[in-house]
Amino acid sequence: MEAEQVVLAVAAAKVSFAYDEKTIFRDFSLQIPEGSRVAIVGPSGCGKSTFLAMLGGHLAPTAGELVVRGRPRTVHQRDGIFPWYTVRENLAIAMGAEIHDGARSRSDRLVEEKLMQWGLLDYSPLYPAALSEGMRREVEMACALSGRSSLLLLDEPFAVLDALSRQELQRELIRTLDADRKQADVVRTVVLVTHDVFEAVALCERVIVMGGRPARIVADIAVRSSSVGDRMESVQEVYRHLGLENTPHPIFDHMA
Repeated sequence: MEAEQVVLAVAAAKVSFAYDEKTIFRDFSLQIPEGSRVAIVGPSGCGKSTFLAMLGGHLAPTAGELVVRGRPRTVHQRDGIFPWYTVRENLAIAMGAEIHDGARSRSDRLVEEKLMQWGLLDYSPLYPAALSEGMRREVEMACALSGRSSLLLLDEPFAVLDALSRQELQRELIRTLDADRKQADVVRTVVLVTHDVFEAVALCERVIVMGGRPARIVADIAVRSSSVGDRMESVQEVYRHLGLENTPHPIFDHMA
């Protein structure tokens, strides 16, 4: 019996990127199968966001070959929603629904269902400027996950949020992605760039650790997720490759 062929969402072969005679990373090779969730961690300036920008089509490698399959959508620290449209209108655009006044159409009802799913119905007539930072981020995430993009690129999307808002949005992200996997017609690949190792291990099944100058992949870790203890072992493994093996969590650094 033939093995099922793996379809790749991302295939990078000996990819390099440089500007102003400075090489950010060199000979970067990585394969990401469709439908997988992958986190990329590493020190600031190692090229994590640069690589994500390549996946989104905003930058081109200076050497090597990069193949991206599917339609990418990027969510980052800066607002990615239209400030001149309401919450409802932003979500309608993301879903490919029509924006109009008057009689309610089927697309109107689908948008309303999505607003209810994300708890945004009461905020639907508001413009982004009237929302808190956390609410704007939630609207952007709802738009990204309600659209037809098959490649979701998350560049530190929770970094500006307070701890409670971050946890709530992370839970909603996991719930939505898990629901997607139960639908035969939805195959969504996630690539997350983050400095938070716990976030990487909690949200993803695989963690790529970058390091060095120029940067390279120093570890490719499959997250063990059968129990909380397994995930903590994965956290410690990532920390070891980051050179922080004695740091179980940054909040404990100052404690005896």
